[in-house]
Amino acid sequence: MKLLVTLLLLAVAAGHAQQAETFDIATFQPPKGWQRQDKGGVVIFNTSDTQKGTYAIITVFRSGTSTGNAKSDFEGDWAEFIAGQYAVKGKPAVEPIEKKDGWDVVSGGAAFENEMGPSAVILNTYSGFGKTFSAAAIFNSQDNLPAIEAFAASIKLKKTEAIQQVKSNPPAGSQTKAASNGFAFTTSNFDDGWNSVVNEDWVEVTKGNIKVLLHYPNAVTGKYYPDSDEGIKAAWNNLIAPRYNGLQNYTAWYSAYILPRPYLVAGNTTDKQSGKNVYVVLFQKGNTGWIEIISPDKNTFINNFGVDNTTLDHNPDSKLFASLEKLADYNKFAIAATDLKGKWSDNYTGTFFTYNAGDGQYAGTKTIGIVINFTFTSATAYNWDGYSTNNVHSAGSAKTFKTKGSFKMINNWQIQFSDIQGKPKTYNAYFSCFKGGRLLWLQDKDYGGYAAYGKVK
Repeated sequence: MKLLVTLLLLAVAAGHAQQAETFDIATFQPPKGWQRQDKGGVVIFNTSDTQKGTYAIITVFRSGTSTGNAKSDFEGDWAEFIAGQYAVKGKPAVEPIEKKDGWDVVSGGAAFENEMGPSAVILNTYSGFGKTFSAAAIFNSQDNLPAIEAFAASIKLKKTEAIQQVKSNPPAGSQTKAASNGFAFTTSNFDDGWNSVVNEDWVEVTKGNIKVLLHYPNAVTGKYYPDSDEGIKAAWNNLIAPRYNGLQNYTAWYSAYILPRPYLVAGNTTDKQSGKNVYVVLFQKGNTGWIEIISPDKNTFINNFGVDNTTLDHNPDSKLFASLEKLADYNKFAIAATDLKGKWSDNYTGTFFTYNAGDGQYAGTKTIGIVINFTFTSATAYNWDGYSTNNVHSAGSAKTFKTKGSFKMINNWQIQFSDIQGKPKTYNAYFSCFKGGRLLWLQDKDYGGYAAYGKVK
């Protein structure tokens, strides 16, 4: 049986078309005659033939925050949705990245067995505009492939603004040299009153009497845990327990019915450094990373974020966590021209594992598709090149385009290049932080979403 098909290129005859539906950021044509279910933040379409012993299921997942790298988004969603939810142990066969309406689309599939016998699963992950969105199909007969292909071909995604803009002119006091990594800007002041500061192991975000720590991934928290209880325990013991004393009223909650799965852990405790009694919440959903929220008491947290994990059932409205998910967006810092010197590449996995723990430099990875590199040779000059490749370390990599020119900072959030593929271009730009380094995020002002670049050298 064909295990992997290019779902994005084929469509069936117009006779199969019916009323389009919208879910989250997606609009699509439901498969004709299939049953529909709305369950825990996902939409499920299914069909079966008991006489033939065949079945097929299409699952549409709610969108999340993109890592800025399509391959990384696919790998994360495969681990969460396919390996985690459907217990598919085999590694997927992955096709080259497709372009569709400004989105990068990665398709991959694998064979596995369940109670229905030999089956196949295919996952399509869309990345762009600060978002990632996935749909999966599970089936055991080619009879259902035309309907699956038609569904995939019908998907249209809404292009959303990636991240709330920060003031273009930060206060004079915010331009300081970070002691650990030498970047010009170490604080950001957002229009909604939140303020971010770079720290060695996290980004600290504050507003009023609320403090938030956006923890960088490490060898413990960056690991995939098939057992959610084990993952929660590991995160709490690694990130929270060493800094607090006297834990009381500890609660741990997660939902297997919402995808990506939300995790919410909380308790009353005492800060070792300040001696203050505080209410600490540890939260993660999708690509947010582990977020620590420190409040004077439980009521302050509930009043600010509208979430009480002691009253949550197993299948709440996933929109309830929007205010907590938004906190991840405050890992965002301005750029000075002197910060850019060196080579920045979009060929990275989008996680800390791409970088050497000691110095934060790029360690290399395999990829399929187009690799884009920006090399800033001074505070005003750059080289730009792209490669079509199956492995960036292989001798057979083929250079496809190359330009060079001058650049200037329009402000600390925009860069103007004199020549990108034959014409000048302006990009919106910012840094996000990981332990020991930063990612450069660029968005063509006239087209597309943000893409992340890791520093190669």
